[in-house]
This record gives sequence, structure tokens and C-alpha cells, in this order.
Amino acid sequence: MRRTPPRRWSALPQPSSRTTPDAGDAYAQALDHWLATGAPDLEDRAPATLAELGLKIGLDTEMTSLSGGRAARVALAALLLSRFDIVLLDEPTNDLDLDGLERLESFVRGLRAGVVLVSHDREFLARCVTRIVELDLAQHPGRRLRRRI
Repeated sequence: MRRTPPRRWSALPQPSSRTTPDAGDAYAQALDHWLATGAPDLEDRAPATLAELGLKIGLDTEMTSLSGGRAARVALAALLLSRFDIVLLDEPTNDLDLDGLERLESFVRGLRAGVVLVSHDREFLARCVTRIVELDLAQHPGRRLRRRI
């Protein structure tokens, strides 16, 4: 004896070709993103960048095996190797030595992408940014945002 599904199941919307993405389209979109972020030649570019930062480590080195300073340099290398439309940096000067700081400043000043930079390092900000938006909600609860340009 054949059972028929309850009536409520028939009311569920059925997927159509217009609402479900085609696997080929999803693959093409993922491939475009992969190409745009610089992944295809990452393994070719990474050793030179790591060497410039004085890091003699392989791409398979675990971050937990590195000291704080070396981990900061690896993070800087990842930033230097990135290719994004916008870059968000949260306290990027932490744990960097003077050489790493100079490289970071050069990178930020040379970026054509948009940058959102959060830092308490006023000297770094003075050398790298063109506009400052200061958020100070704790000291001025009535004011939402103070903008200096």
C-alpha cells in the first residue's frame, strides 16, 4: 500500500531554477574571488615577502610555535601579500619593531584600497592617514561621533 504525504508538505515551495544557484555559477564566483585575492601566485610571492621581513620559516609553520614578535611579522607578511578592496587594521603596530613599523607605514601609505585603521599610536596615524574619525562614547555619552578631517 502506497502512502501519500500529508497535505501540508505539498504547500512547501518547490525549488526552481530561478531561485537555486547553478553549480557552475557558484564555482565561477568562487574562482573569481580566489583569483582576485591573489591566491594563485601566493606560494610564489610568499617566500620573498617572508625573507624581506627576516623570517626564515615555511608556509606550513604553525603560528603557535612563533614568538610574539615573529607572529606579528607573519601577520604583517599576510597583510603585505593580501589583495583586497578594503583593509581593516585593528592596532596593527602592536608587537612590531621599528623595521616592521616602517614596512607597515609604507604599505598603508601605498595602498590604493580603502583602509579602516584603529590605533592608539598617534605618531603612526599622523604619518599614515588622511582623515580621522574619533569615537569617544565613554567620555561624552550625549555625543555619538566626533569627526576630525
